[in-house]
Amino acid sequence: MNELEQAAQRAREAAIAEQAPRLVDAAARAYAGDRLGGARLDALLSNMDARRFVDEHGAVDTARLHTLVDAVGDAAAPATRIDMGQGVRAPGEARGATVEAGAAEWRASNPLPAAAAAPTASASDIPSAAAPTKPAARGGLAAGAELYRQHLREQRFPFI
Repeated sequence: MNELEQAAQRAREAAIAEQAPRLVDAAARAYAGDRLGGARLDALLSNMDARRFVDEHGAVDTARLHTLVDAVGDAAAPATRIDMGQGVRAPGEARGATVEAGAAEWRASNPLPAAAAAPTASASDIPSAAAPTKPAARGGLAAGAELYRQHLREQRFPFI
C-alpha cells in the first residue's frame, strides 16, 4: 500500500469514527421507541462504544444493536406506533370490513348539500362505441383534447 492509499484509508476510518456515534444513536432511537425511557436510552447511548456497532464500511450492525436494546429494554413494552392520522391499522379494530362500508360510513358522517350532489348522466349522454363521433373542425391541442374527452366518455366516465 503506497502513501496515497494509506492516507485514503486513514481518512475513511476517521470519517467512519466521526459519523458512527450519530448513526448508531439514530438507529437505536428508531428501534427503541418507548421500550427504553428517554433517560435510560440516553444513559445507554452515552456509555457505549458506537464503533462496536459499525462495520468496516460504516454501516450500522442493526442485529447487534437490536440485541442490546432488547436485552436492556422492557420486552413487554413494544414500541409505540405513532398515529399519523391515516385511520385504524390494527386488524379487528376496523368498523367496516370493506371499502363500501367505509364509504357508507363517511357519507353518513359527511352529507353533501343538495346543490353539490353529483351530476347524473343518462344513457343517451354516453355515445355508443359503435358510432364514434368526429371532433369539431379544429386542429392542434383542441382537437386532441376533444378526442381524449370522447375516449373518456366511451370508457364510461360521464362526468367529462
